[in-house]
Amino acid sequence: MIKKTIYIIGLLWLFFITACNKLDEFSETAPEKVPIVVEGILLPEAPPVVWLSELSDTGDIEDTTYIPVNNAKVTLYHEGTPYNLTLFDNEWGEYSYEGKDLKIVPGDTYSIEVNYSEKLITAETKIPYAVKNISAVVEPSGRGDTVSVLNISWESVDDSYFYLFLEGDTSSSYCTYSEYPFANTSYTIDTAGLIEGNTYYIIVYSLSPIYAQYYFGYDPLNSNYSYDTNVIDAYGIFTGMNVNFMSFEYRKDLDIKLQTQSVPNSILDRLPGIIY
Repeated sequence: MIKKTIYIIGLLWLFFITACNKLDEFSETAPEKVPIVVEGILLPEAPPVVWLSELSDTGDIEDTTYIPVNNAKVTLYHEGTPYNLTLFDNEWGEYSYEGKDLKIVPGDTYSIEVNYSEKLITAETKIPYAVKNISAVVEPSGRGDTVSVLNISWESVDDSYFYLFLEGDTSSSYCTYSEYPFANTSYTIDTAGLIEGNTYYIIVYSLSPIYAQYYFGYDPLNSNYSYDTNVIDAYGIFTGMNVNFMSFEYRKDLDIKLQTQSVPNSILDRLPGIIY
């Protein structure tokens, strides 16, 4: 069973560290925009989560001190119906929805309005579909520095990017997550550190393309440092995500091709971004 803390820390790490890297490296100013950052995640069968923070008085993202925004009005829209979000965490400027009538549906489009400092900030996103039919097989690496690799593949029905975690106890701190979002429907992990007989989880997040662009816009390997965002009249990102997973017992001759299913409630209450 996947631990709640791992799920929460996992995607919050992806989300917040990504945002921090962008803020650290972005050196332009945009005085026409409201000096706040909007960071929002929509995940099926989970409450929406939106973080609001202020920029420094200079309006320069490079000169940023995290100051939570606790006095905004945040409204989520789906098919014309408004859902008013409530401030849940003063320390993080975190807003979410208390009701049970809001459904986050794959393939549907959602929009957000943030009323702050007498200005209206808006954004829109489409919810990606979860991947299907995750499979994994252990194969010789063909390299001299490692014996074998875990080749993972899956099916996707839309233009999502992906982020992958391999969760479970290992005998080393070898990296078992993708460093960046990627577009291929496969991923390879070195089996160094995996323990025979232990249970592991392959967790694949589907990410909206705009989130991947937001992420890659600050990759030092890229030549351009443009600020990719879908938030109008502010900074940040409002994005849909989805997730699916499979579990397996690691063996050196592993060859698994399992049909993945919808994530059950017992797993959903451990997904990142969930506030309860």
